[in-house]
Amino acid sequence: MDNNNSNPEENLKTARLGWLRAMASNGDAAAMTEIGNRYANGSRGLSPQPEKAVRWYQAAADAGSLVGARCLAQCYYWGKGIEEDEKKALEIVTPAAEAGDPDAMALMGWLLCSSTVVPRDYPRAADLLEQTVQKNCTAAKYGLALCYAEGNGRPFDPGLALHLIREAVGEGDGNACYFLASWHLSGCDMFADKAVGQRWRSYGMEALREPEKGADILYRAAKSGHEPSRLALLCTDSSKSIDSLVSETERCRWLRAMTEHGNREARLCLAGTYLLGPEEVRNPQAALKLLRDSAIADDPRTGYLNAMAFFKGRGVPCSPERGLQLMTASAEQGFAPACLELSRRAYDGDGCPEDSETGLLWLRQAVKLGDETAKTILGLKYLIGEGVPEDEPQAVRLLAEAAEAGNVRARFALGQCLLKGTGTERDPERGVALMREAAAMDPRVKVQLASKIISGDIGGTTEEARRLLREAGDAFCPDILFRLGRFSLRLGEWGPCPDETEKGMRLIREAAFQGSTEAAEFLRANPDGLPSAE
Repeated sequence: MDNNNSNPEENLKTARLGWLRAMASNGDAAAMTEIGNRYANGSRGLSPQPEKAVRWYQAAADAGSLVGARCLAQCYYWGKGIEEDEKKALEIVTPAAEAGDPDAMALMGWLLCSSTVVPRDYPRAADLLEQTVQKNCTAAKYGLALCYAEGNGRPFDPGLALHLIREAVGEGDGNACYFLASWHLSGCDMFADKAVGQRWRSYGMEALREPEKGADILYRAAKSGHEPSRLALLCTDSSKSIDSLVSETERCRWLRAMTEHGNREARLCLAGTYLLGPEEVRNPQAALKLLRDSAIADDPRTGYLNAMAFFKGRGVPCSPERGLQLMTASAEQGFAPACLELSRRAYDGDGCPEDSETGLLWLRQAVKLGDETAKTILGLKYLIGEGVPEDEPQAVRLLAEAAEAGNVRARFALGQCLLKGTGTERDPERGVALMREAAAMDPRVKVQLASKIISGDIGGTTEEARRLLREAGDAFCPDILFRLGRFSLRLGEWGPCPDETEKGMRLIREAAFQGSTEAAEFLRANPDGLPSAE
């Protein structure tokens, strides 16, 4: 018996796709929409091709399909397969929303309450979202929750907002998961409007900050395919609690999938991973190929990554001169990380003549651009007078701005300033609270907090300090404690801080207890508890 049907399932997919195309060619709008969905999702016999999805959705909308129009509007909103255009998205989705399509109503409501291009209309947005919630549309719960969360179009009610968010999370809504994860990760700092964040603090909501829980929720949302969650995990600086969840292989797989779907941010992040990531995923040639895409040619991040390729000689001949040209062009486009990289290289003489004056100029430029890392670095320089006149009040101002933006290092340093009254009015309670918040945000800071407890700078027990060190999970914790102890000893030897000697010895004893060979040898050489002269 002659049998050419070696893969019945694939043959059936091909046949069904042929039927759909035939129906679409006869003007069936539902068939056009379905083909668009398959191109959008890369499913049922078709590879992901966002541009083709847009063309099919446009054809369906022209044929009178409300669902096709809504899908087309979503493409314009997200910039998938076509240039992002919120005005066009609103124009297309409005008839579908007015005709009662729940998802169209949800998108229209979201545009009217969050767009930076379309004039906002909070009362109308909230009404649309509430009507859609009543139609059991999960996506609308997230938008309505934000109305209550910020007091826009509805009374300010954080309790009801969280109730709606948790309901939507339970129903699998990716945006709601992203909000709740951000809340647990950043607390009241997650709100762009600081006044809103302060209102939430006044309701005692800061206590809900639980970074480990937030990381877990964000990871689950990312696993389900929610792109903003994936981007938050993969394309931004993240804490150790998040980094430990995603393997490099999984990172690349997610980024490739989003890149195939036309996601510009994912393309840049994948190029960065291929170029600067760990050895096991590094692929400079693939990175440079991604960076040649015309869609990102003018993006300053493209110039930054190309510059790093020349600095490191990855995929191209090593050329610090060419790297500096490209990095300077990126910095002049207003990309703060490029300014920071130029600052670091000028300070270190890395690929260019050592020049602290130029380093400071680029650092100040990054601060002007609002970069929290630059503010932290410059704030610490003002604190100790390194390359700039010592200016404790200015240091505190910069550290406070960076801490408010979520920089963990700045938050811890600001806490120390408040603890000691350096550059600001002394407030030990607030200072210790900030230091503990920083440790909760990033396990890597826990070793610093533990050292403060061991040295007696802040209250706490040895048991608590050891618990923090265990949670930090860093094999180098004992050696870090030893180095901190030696630094304190030197401060004691210099004279201005005699109490630092005993603090230093406490840290060294704990480092030896934690297993530091250097600390144990130091104590054997100093049995009377006094450091030998160096």
